[in-house]
Amino acid sequence: MSSKLSTVTVAELRSAPGSFILLRADFPDLDTYYIWCGQHGWLPDSNLTKTLRHVFHSIEEAEIAGDDLITLPLQEKSPCSRN
Repeated sequence: MSSKLSTVTVAELRSAPGSFILLRADFPDLDTYYIWCGQHGWLPDSNLTKTLRHVFHSIEEAEIAGDDLITLPLQEKSPCSRN
């Protein structure tokens, strides 16, 4: 059994009801979570601009995508970081 376990959660945006994003946490590193950003992949939430998040228009669409996207690697650096 792997010591790492990933989980994806579908979250509805308060500012845009009916719009959903994907959040990913990898156990045991629960202090960092990642947001699905389409062509940029899974990016860490810190220093992430809201414009990079990929928005789904139904919970069903987000759930199906989450099942497929959970296996993709995490990106450690956001394209909007200055480093």
